Amino acid sequence: MSTRQTISRRHFLKGAMATAGVGALAAFVRQMSTPTPALAAADVAESVAAQCSAPPQVGRQRLGASALLTMAQDDASAASWPMLAANPQRTSWSSEGVRGNLNPVWYRVIEPYIPPRVQIIAANGLLYISTVRGLYALYAATGATAWVYPTELPLGHSPTIYSGVAYVGGFDHKIHAINAQTGARRWTFEAGAGFDTNPLVLELNGRTMIYAGNRDGSMYAIEDLGTRASLVWTTATNGPIHFSAAYRDGVIYFASDDSYAYALNAQTGALVWRSAKLPGAGFQSWWPVLHQDPRTGADVVILAGSSNYRDYLDPGFGRDLMGRELEDVFPNRFNEPKGALIGSRISDGSINAARVLQYFEAKPWRRTVIVLHRATGQELTLDSEPDGKPEYAPFLWHGTHSGNRYPPIIGSDGRMYSSNVYMSDDYIPGGHITGWVVGSGYISTPSARWMAMDEPMAYSAGGDVIYWSHCNDRSAGAFDLSKPNTRFYPSAMDYSREWTYFEYDLGVQLPGYSVLYEWTNPSQECNKLFQGPAASPNGVYGLHGHQNPPIPYGGKVYIHRGNAVIALADYYGQPAHVPMAHTVAAPAATISITSVQLHERLAAEVRKILAAGHLRPGYRSAGLLDNKTRDQYGDHLIDYWHSPSEILYALALALPHLPADLQAQVKAYMQNEYAAYPPHQFTHVGWRDGVPREPYDLPAEAEADRINHPAWVSGYGYAGWTWPPHMFYALWKYAAALGSAATVFNASRSRLDAPPPDSYLIEYPYVHNAYIVGYLGYLKLEELAGRPESASVRATLDRLLALRAATFSKDTPYTGGHSGRAFSISRNFIHLVPQLAAFMRVNLRDQVEAAIAEYNTIAPYWFVANHDTGHGEQASQNYYDYHAIFLAKALILQQPGSELLKYLDVPAVQVGDLFYIQNLVATIEAGLASGLRKTATPAAGDQGSTITYSLSFSGYIGPVTVTDTLPAGVSAPLGYDLMGTIVAPTYSADLRRLTWHGTPVNGQAVTISYDVTVQTGETEALASSATLTAGDDQTSTAGAVVVANPVECYVPAIFWES
Repeated sequence: MSTRQTISRRHFLKGAMATAGVGALAAFVRQMSTPTPALAAADVAESVAAQCSAPPQVGRQRLGASALLTMAQDDASAASWPMLAANPQRTSWSSEGVRGNLNPVWYRVIEPYIPPRVQIIAANGLLYISTVRGLYALYAATGATAWVYPTELPLGHSPTIYSGVAYVGGFDHKIHAINAQTGARRWTFEAGAGFDTNPLVLELNGRTMIYAGNRDGSMYAIEDLGTRASLVWTTATNGPIHFSAAYRDGVIYFASDDSYAYALNAQTGALVWRSAKLPGAGFQSWWPVLHQDPRTGADVVILAGSSNYRDYLDPGFGRDLMGRELEDVFPNRFNEPKGALIGSRISDGSINAARVLQYFEAKPWRRTVIVLHRATGQELTLDSEPDGKPEYAPFLWHGTHSGNRYPPIIGSDGRMYSSNVYMSDDYIPGGHITGWVVGSGYISTPSARWMAMDEPMAYSAGGDVIYWSHCNDRSAGAFDLSKPNTRFYPSAMDYSREWTYFEYDLGVQLPGYSVLYEWTNPSQECNKLFQGPAASPNGVYGLHGHQNPPIPYGGKVYIHRGNAVIALADYYGQPAHVPMAHTVAAPAATISITSVQLHERLAAEVRKILAAGHLRPGYRSAGLLDNKTRDQYGDHLIDYWHSPSEILYALALALPHLPADLQAQVKAYMQNEYAAYPPHQFTHVGWRDGVPREPYDLPAEAEADRINHPAWVSGYGYAGWTWPPHMFYALWKYAAALGSAATVFNASRSRLDAPPPDSYLIEYPYVHNAYIVGYLGYLKLEELAGRPESASVRATLDRLLALRAATFSKDTPYTGGHSGRAFSISRNFIHLVPQLAAFMRVNLRDQVEAAIAEYNTIAPYWFVANHDTGHGEQASQNYYDYHAIFLAKALILQQPGSELLKYLDVPAVQVGDLFYIQNLVATIEAGLASGLRKTATPAAGDQGSTITYSLSFSGYIGPVTVTDTLPAGVSAPLGYDLMGTIVAPTYSADLRRLTWHGTPVNGQAVTISYDVTVQTGETEALASSATLTAGDDQTSTAGAVVVANPVECYVPAIFWES
């Protein structure tokens, strides 16, 4: 990016320059150019007058790159934990060190689901816990409720407490500013999508600034103005931002899910640097760590990376990263004792990590701890041999089988600490938290414990103590860095410096603490599933993925396990079981997206496909579930959108909602895809050809293997089908849009498979759906081709429908740790189309409503693409939830567009998310009154000059009424210019009101423009407002302000350009 200064002309009320200083004028310009949807036109006029009557300012603020950073004393002291990872550098260290073998003092279950990655935030004597139904504040001493700030939609991550305010983002697209002592709302700020990051809050040059990455791909900088927020800048990336930002020396740092790390100027949003493309499967859940090593002086940004391997799936068939590292780093493991080290241990207890350095030198794409120079964004490398070949930070994978590993922390000794693997085993090697001096070839091992490679941990630091927790509520403990460790596995730990709080006995210590979880394996407390207060058997969120660490505060340590907040201290009495904190009713969420914007989003997604050309299937790991999706639970079920018919279907649905010029391009694309990959010849487009949908690079082994996987018939060996039956529904839609129905039918008619046995259909209802949809599509295509209806196909379809109605169940047939439970909430609604939905609405509506309500309680992030919690050993849920349940709400329950909007997330991939495209179409077709837009051109005029007002909106299902009240000081409309309608408005001179009433096609863009003349001779702000009403509950307002008889002045403005 570069800067360009220019002189920008602005209009002000007469006398503004004489009475307002530079600061007031800058604030005025900022306010007038900042979107403020909730600000009425009259408020704008009042604000303009207030700004222009402000007293003159003496002097001016000095703006520098290195701004003063202050932290409020009440809630951001060195002993508190006021934000995710404790401080703006995200080091996860506070001064509060709590030593010893701690025991539970009290514990309290919270009814709404708490994501395992959410940290407890501690300040002001309170604990702040983000849940899916709002923010809970508990008294740290007792666990009693201080207050609850309820929300209808889930919060995204932990809050930040700053200067008496709690700031938290949510999936309602909003940052919420809440009084941290009372829970009263101060303001909300709405962005383009949901927030799943922790707000970074700083004081820069006297301004309280909030920085938060959004799922729409932008970093937002917002100023807290007390009673409202103001957008200062946004900077866009090419992927959702899930990493919370860190700050130092006037710069914020974060990683985007586009595979790059970024550094931005905190005041302007200007790009300081962007890293080279980074390995792995993106950046979710966590944050960068800023660290200056006191021993080497290295000033770095550390990122917790991820793995982009899949488990026994093509391309690159084989084990995931854990299995590959086991083979390569421990080749002699069967001839070594358990615990054999990766290198020799030297006199100070450190281990030589040369073997790991050489491993990453040979296979650098497998590194998952990424260290960048803070000044430049270039990656820090080592060369220990030296041979001129780069080596990387000596940290092997330690975590679950998908998602990002936990980020490092900085200890009181200035070392970086992170979980690591350094001990051999036949099948699952082990390790624990290790320390590293940045740039060194050695690692320290401050713990005597063994932690399996695939059992994720979380950790934090307070004083000289490092605290840790272990997946599935299995264990937690701490060790003291001020005392060197002299005992190493398999020796017993030194109990004067290392402690265990609980170990496979938390349920004994705290009866009922995990009442909201199903223990699928109670003897090991393994792979629990959230079941909610009704003990649902359909949970899909387990505890073998992301974790949260113990948080030291006020002489105690706090952690949440099994949806219970637990306080630990030097205590030997009976822990108090505080009664459950229940869900609190919340106001309905509102999302400010218009029908016009939905159409623009749809067009943008389609244009990305056209620009890319032919696409490969979606590539994503779901952990150890991967290999079972090849031919057990489906036909390559997580090779997303692999069937050539799927792109044809999605584009056929989108076609009528696209601009005319785009429709022709889409039809040509569809014809090319059909010709190159005919669905009657191929069921899988293969991996050899095409553009990736994701921004991530494949591992080298998978990339090299792509050439071996052209298009093919993938269903051989799958019990559900050889040819996917639902392709016939897609072919019908294709032929209806592009013609040649007889040709398409004749080429494909022999591919209609007979359904599998009823028992199979009942076990796999999405297969059942596919056959209903397929047989229906066959009959529709047959009819379109001019052929008589096949009686046997009709009879089979009728039988399948009757069976579906008779055997529908919201409950999964699987129990325990069965991997099929990953699809518990989507299984009934995959392959849903309008005709099947209509049948289910008539015959199964009550059951479907009950199912959706239950799933929304036990899996409240169902609508989130790429959600980072799942069943089993993984930290990523499969893609089917956000599509299947969305269509159930849209097509079966026929919920209105305003309701569906709440659950419309962002695409799961960079290009070609066909599920997202179908969700967009379903929302558009459900009907959504367009957000009314009103503009005045020019924005100022002298007496007698002409002003053009324009009203823009789009059609809804049913009538639409628009009223527009003109301000005193302008004439009646001089005439109308209509686009998208032939209906002219009426005008009431007595009310000074224009009224338009019509029934445009749903989604049809309508613009009404008219001229008026300025009649007043006074200098004043003329505010006007308009209102749109549609349907039963759709309303939208918009306003415009015209400055009459202004004076002109020139003020400098700065524009940022790419």
